[in-house]
Parts: sequence; C-alpha cells; structure tokens
Amino acid sequence: MKNIFFFLIMCSCISINTYAQFSYPIQKVAIEFQKRTLIVELQEKDEKYMTKLKKKDGEEAVDNYVSNIDNYNRLVKESFPKYWKTTPFEFKTKEETDDIVKSGDKKYAVFSAGWRAEKRKQGTDVYIEFEVYCFTTYLAEKAKKRDKYYSDNQGSMNITRGPHVFKLSLASKPVSEADFKFIIQQFQLHTEKATTIGKTGGIWKTAFFIPDISFKAKKILKEKKLSIPKDYIDFGEPEIKEVYKHPFELTASEKEEQLILDDSKEYAYINYVWSEKQQYWAIIVVDIESGEILARIGIGGVNVAVFGIPTGLDRYAPIISYRSKIFFKLNHLKAINRFIGK
Repeated sequence: MKNIFFFLIMCSCISINTYAQFSYPIQKVAIEFQKRTLIVELQEKDEKYMTKLKKKDGEEAVDNYVSNIDNYNRLVKESFPKYWKTTPFEFKTKEETDDIVKSGDKKYAVFSAGWRAEKRKQGTDVYIEFEVYCFTTYLAEKAKKRDKYYSDNQGSMNITRGPHVFKLSLASKPVSEADFKFIIQQFQLHTEKATTIGKTGGIWKTAFFIPDISFKAKKILKEKKLSIPKDYIDFGEPEIKEVYKHPFELTASEKEEQLILDDSKEYAYINYVWSEKQQYWAIIVVDIESGEILARIGIGGVNVAVFGIPTGLDRYAPIISYRSKIFFKLNHLKAINRFIGK
C-alpha cells in the first residue's frame, strides 16, 4: 500500500510523448503470424463458477456475468468479418481452441481475451499490479498459457516479454463495435509494421520494441477535428477554447461511436489504454481514418486511486464503456495543444 501512495505522489504531472504505446511483435514472429489462420476464441459460461458466484454475490452478479460474455461473443462475431483483413480466421470454442493448441498445429494462431494483470516496476522486486482486460494473439504452439493471469513475466530487475505475438490492455471489457474496431486496427497495424521494422531475435527476455510515433503525426493531428467526449468531462466549450487552439467538437458517446464506424476521416478521437512504454494508463489520440495513434498523454498519478488496487469488480458490473474511466482534464488538452504547436 505504501508503494501505491508513493507512486501517486511521484506521478502527479502530465506529459505528452511521441512514443507509441504497444510493444511491436518480434519481426520473425509477425511474419509467421501473417501466414496462419487466426482462431478467434469465443468465451463460455462456467456453470460451476456461476453457482459459486450466485452464493457469494447474488443473482444480479450472475446475470451481469452472463450478459458480459454474451455481449463479448456478439461483438466478436459482428466485428471480425468487417474489420479483420490480415489473415483468414475462424471462430472456435475454448474446447476446440484447446485441442488445436495441444496438437501443436502450426497452421494456426490464436486471438484470446480475458481478465489479466499488468505490472509497473517500482524498484528491485517491487511491483504495483493493475487489473486489466487484455487482448492477446499467439502462435498456436505458444498459446498453452494464454489463460495465465500475467501475460508478461516478472523478474527481480525488470518485466520480460511473455510468449505472445501482440497484446493490448483496456480498463474493462469492450462494449461496442467501435471498441472492437479500434482493437482490431491496433493488432493489424502493429503486426503488419513489425514484419519490416520489428525487433529481430527471440520472443523471450526483454524483447520490447516501442518505436517513436511518426513525425507526420503532429501534422495529421493539426488537420483533424478532435472529438472530445462530453459525457466524460466536467468542463465546457469556453474552457476548451482557452487552452486548445485547433478544431474540436464536443461529442456525445453515441455520435462518437458512429463517427468511428463511419470512418469519418476529418476526425481524431480520444481513447484510454494501458501503455507498455509508460507501464501505466495513458490517454491516446487516435486517427479515425487510419487507426494510427497520433499522440500519447500521460494521465498523471491520480488514477492510481481507482486502478492501483485490483478488485475485479468490473467483471460482474453492468456493461459500461471502459472509456467512461477516462480521467481527462483541461491540462491534457493543453498538452495536446503544446504538442501540435502553432
């Protein structure tokens, strides 16, 4: 607990960076991944677990658990045919996926998701743990431990890369097609780029590779209208105009979802992810047209109070957008404005 409060004090500033968020796949692994059929693993209800959950937390928790799984599977089945263009893919149950993984069949890769933990290193053998909803791809022969709570490995000196191809972590489950479009875009963009610029060498050890965001990002962002999620902020247009000198629009959640689905090329929008570079939550600015990340804004330390202690409560909560957790203030807009320049 002391480490958490120390972290809260030390990370109270806001920064903006030209680094991307996610570690690129290893080059040779990305090339191999592109040759395979992707198994998209569907989620299943665990009847034994539901019985225990009912006794512990009541019928409402069970209903939420079931709704979350049903919603996830619906989104997966609706989104992959629309947005996944990289490789062939097939939907499989967990049992079917397990059989393929155990067989060692190298014709397949696996897309899997679930509640996991990310960690931030605070010192030798000192880590702060954050519960996340993590999406991960694996080569099938490396997917035996895909259900592990920790996707990466913890050493005394650093965090080392797990056996995945690529991963992306959110604050809770995705709840809309727009969420899944973003997720799929990131997997495809990073894996495709890694075939030419990914780090060479083995999949293990400290094989993290997080390159700079393209210099063109600043110019692109300057030309975009920034969609600001008015449902999740506590300030208005007059305050925004004082600190942000570029085009923007205060947008309701429903409209922003539609902008994303419509590929509205004149817009960029704000999202919220776990940053592997920062080892912490970060706000990002995403180009709707391409899915490219144009900027990252460090959120500061205040959200440790919300996310620093893993409770797992969101697992059984009613379905709400993970983006409602965005801690977005005027200082973040100031940082974006400073990044863009005049």
